[in-house]
Amino acid sequence: MSAQIKDISTKPFDGQKPGTSGLRKRVKVFQQEHYTENFVQAIFDSIDPKGQTFVIGGDGRYFSPEAVQTILKIGSANGVGKLIIGKDGILSTPAASNVIRKYKAYGGILLTASHNPGGPNNDFGIKYNVSNGGPAPENVTDKIFQRTKEIKSYKVLELEPVDLSKIGTSKYGPTDVEIIDSVSDYVELLEGIFDFTLIKNFLQSTPDFRVLFDGLHGVTGPYAKAILVDTLGLPSAAIQNCVPLPDFGGGHPDPNLTYAHTLVEAVEKNNIQFGAASDGDGDRNMIYGKGAFVTPSDSVAIIADWAECIPYFQSGIKGLARSMPTSAAIDYVAKKKGLEYFEVPTGWKFFGNLMDAGRLSICGEESFGTGSDHIREKDGIWAVIAWLNILAAANKKSPNKVIGINEILLDHYEKYGRSFFSRYDYEDVSSDAAMKMVDALNAHIAKGSLIGEKFTASTKETFTVSETTNFNYTDPIDKSVSKNQGQIVRFADGSRVVFRLSGTGSQGATVRMYVEKYTTDKAQYGQDTAEGLKGLIEIALTISKLKEFLKVEKPTVITIKQLIPPLNGSLHKGQSGVYSLLFFRDDPSRTHRRKTDWLDDLDSYTGAPFFAAISAQRVGADLSHVICSPTAAGAIKSYAPDLIVHPILREDKSSESVRAELSSLLQRLHVLVVGPGLGREDYMQTFARLAVSIAREQKMYLVLDADALFLVGKDPSIIKGYSKAVLTPNVVEFKRLSEAVNIDPSTEPSKRAQLVSQTLGGVTVLQKGAKDLIAAHPSSSSSEAYTTEVDTPGGLKRCGGQGDILSGVLGTFLAWGKCLEEGAWDPSSTPSAGQGKTEIGPEKIPFLAASAASIVTRSTSRIGFAKKGRSVITADLIGEIGGAFAEVFGEDAQGTGRKEVEDGKGKL
Repeated sequence: MSAQIKDISTKPFDGQKPGTSGLRKRVKVFQQEHYTENFVQAIFDSIDPKGQTFVIGGDGRYFSPEAVQTILKIGSANGVGKLIIGKDGILSTPAASNVIRKYKAYGGILLTASHNPGGPNNDFGIKYNVSNGGPAPENVTDKIFQRTKEIKSYKVLELEPVDLSKIGTSKYGPTDVEIIDSVSDYVELLEGIFDFTLIKNFLQSTPDFRVLFDGLHGVTGPYAKAILVDTLGLPSAAIQNCVPLPDFGGGHPDPNLTYAHTLVEAVEKNNIQFGAASDGDGDRNMIYGKGAFVTPSDSVAIIADWAECIPYFQSGIKGLARSMPTSAAIDYVAKKKGLEYFEVPTGWKFFGNLMDAGRLSICGEESFGTGSDHIREKDGIWAVIAWLNILAAANKKSPNKVIGINEILLDHYEKYGRSFFSRYDYEDVSSDAAMKMVDALNAHIAKGSLIGEKFTASTKETFTVSETTNFNYTDPIDKSVSKNQGQIVRFADGSRVVFRLSGTGSQGATVRMYVEKYTTDKAQYGQDTAEGLKGLIEIALTISKLKEFLKVEKPTVITIKQLIPPLNGSLHKGQSGVYSLLFFRDDPSRTHRRKTDWLDDLDSYTGAPFFAAISAQRVGADLSHVICSPTAAGAIKSYAPDLIVHPILREDKSSESVRAELSSLLQRLHVLVVGPGLGREDYMQTFARLAVSIAREQKMYLVLDADALFLVGKDPSIIKGYSKAVLTPNVVEFKRLSEAVNIDPSTEPSKRAQLVSQTLGGVTVLQKGAKDLIAAHPSSSSSEAYTTEVDTPGGLKRCGGQGDILSGVLGTFLAWGKCLEEGAWDPSSTPSAGQGKTEIGPEKIPFLAASAASIVTRSTSRIGFAKKGRSVITADLIGEIGGAFAEVFGEDAQGTGRKEVEDGKGKL
């Protein structure tokens, strides 16, 4: 096999700066001519590759096979001596770190974007690891970046592609190529760390202790099968989603409660004692049992506490460490055991230095990363097996009682106290606004102006500030200094809040707020995290003035609850109904009776308006009207007698002849939904235009969906400047709408939603998709803008009609907002009473209603799919709306505000 080395002329690309996690961009960026080649050549130009051995592997995501062949061509042309490649180009990040160390390779090139989505329209990444098996340090990545800015050519050796599916050795020009089993070396490594015999005996002797691992269609599937099924003897049903796919099955391979919902649902439904998941490249993990979620901070602390039961650590623990934002749970373990411990900046490389110096054994990050000095990367499967080893050891000590995750957690809290912890991300915010917030915090730190200040939350908790600092870190090994790593406010009870700013470029910034409350009050150990942190979150927002600076709010359930009227049994029929979630004055004008109104043409399809209208009632509307053509009225009435049908839209009538009747009808209602089943016939579009005009005159809330968006696209002026309107486009409709108002459809979706909202004068935009994007951006710079992204898990099947459910649910929340505006009830009697001051202005109602509708609809879809699977249809979902609402807002058949009524309070 021989070929000539070619020099290919090229030019630098902007933005090829690798971080600790490498270079991550969209696949389409890497597919640009010369783009990938430039970066690979820059890696080899920045080191001395001649005669050296390198490891190549990745998580198998889309574009990986092509990238492996590119590295082969360029590496061989640059004199690489040997390339060790995982079979099919696949190696988990932990396995690659192990192979680099085991075979004493010079370095490794990993093809992964970690937990980011994969596929042709998603992410790809290239990461360089050094000879210790860990991520390249900054002095190396800086050289690579500098070279990408200077590159003029790259070298290639053009030969036939190497067959990556065949294990064995071959030649690629002057380079030796070895295709290895991706799994065997890693399994051998873990067998030398953990007590597999103890684990297997426990699992075999306790058949009721069920295990489920979810690979999320990432790289860890084959590793999980080899260890859990083939070695530990678990049944094949103990693993799911364990076939690696280039697009991760269309999912988001991030092991957390949001994206690993398939695991969470299966664990809860099937009473599984131990569940676990890992991410795309295998370096992250989540531990979850029946009713027991283990935070990453608690997980690493518990592994450290139980380390003596793991053979690898029985000779002693060198030290413990965590990233600065991670909760201090592991610190308490270190103090009690007399161990050295470290608080380092975010980035696994900081752990690597301590490990190489022999001063660190176990460490972790809050972002679901856990590991030890067996390799130089975080290791998801390692953490999962560590937990099984701990559970096996705990059950050996307690033969008469099965010890599960909950028992381990509570035992840990009894010994060390509990650290409630959560992270809140505010993404794509104004860089200037974010910098002003950070500058204000730094000013407090410089002056010490917060020290000694006491803050009392609505929960009656009081927090006293004991220290404020901007975290700087001096590496004890190489003495390098990392400055400005985040602002920390510590409190006298051991609690703290942390603020970190990143990505302050032209595309906006991300502010991360970390909240940690420490307690030794045993009565609090069983509390939900959100409940435990509520008071401290309020204080964190007060101190930072985050909302004021960023002008963005992630709507919480507590915020949205303020829209929901009380359900308390004190109201007679016609005000709220027996099972309704609202009530209204029963007077001749029926001013506060909750109703929704549906304007549709139903000749060809009557499902959409029915689904929308009945969904409004299922979520809690008193009455729901359908305004339609005479031919559709019979069908709608036959579907549900609950709906009030008005067959007034006749093709042979002019809009003016209908105006008076339509205007009179709309006067009695609170919201108008236009679109589901509307059609594009001229007469229906004319009636729709008329209805929107009347609704605007009467200051009603509006929802425009489906073919009503076609009308807006033809004439945006019909809705422009009307901030009480919500538009609900899907991806295709959003593209058309963007083009209609001269917004470039290639603009990043969340930014585009803001621009569309702003261009249309402050209407709220709810763009439906894998994540629902919601933006309310007034044209006036003096008004507050709101943006959010709803990623509440939904069902895996997107059956037609779910958008109609969304419009119905949205209509009800908007109607409640209208009634709240009009003083239909006392806000102090709402489900949110006692949870903070009610501060919903009319300008915020559409945004909150859209957020609520998105969350409830997605939850409805998830619940329905869990029951019906592939066979689910929209009719199946209607009956799940009430349950989804109750799940989201914590309301049951006992209603809300009941105690206040019984005590003689809260009367209207």
